[in-house]
Amino acid sequence: MNKGNKKIYQRYKLITDIYYQDRKEGYIKIYPNNSHDHEVVKFEIAYKLKKLGFEIYSECRFTNDRGRADLVAIKEGKGYIIEILHSETEKQFEMKKLKYPEEFSLIKVNTKDFNIEEFEI
Repeated sequence: MNKGNKKIYQRYKLITDIYYQDRKEGYIKIYPNNSHDHEVVKFEIAYKLKKLGFEIYSECRFTNDRGRADLVAIKEGKGYIIEILHSETEKQFEMKKLKYPEEFSLIKVNTKDFNIEEFEI
C-alpha cells in the first residue's frame, strides 16, 4: 500500500469510530450545560485547527459506547481527541480516557490557563 492510500485507509478507520450521526465535519455543537469558557475554548481550538487543514468534529460520540469527545481533529491519517476541562476533576478525565478509542492521541486542555497562541498539536 502506498503512502497516499495508507493515509486514506487510516482516516477511514478513524472516521468509522465516530457514531454515524455525529460525522458532521466542520460543525461546532454548543451545549448550554457547558460553561461559557468551555464553549469559547472549544471554538477557538476548532477554528485554529480548521485553518491548519484538520477535519473537525465536535461533541461526537464514539461507537460501542466509548464516550463523547469535545473535539476530534483528523489530518493525514492521524486522529486527535481534544478534551476541554473546566469543572471536571482529574478523576472524571481519567475515567473518560479509559473509554476512548486507542487509535486517537488524547490532548487535555484546561480552560483556566488556556492561550490559543500557545496551543499546538
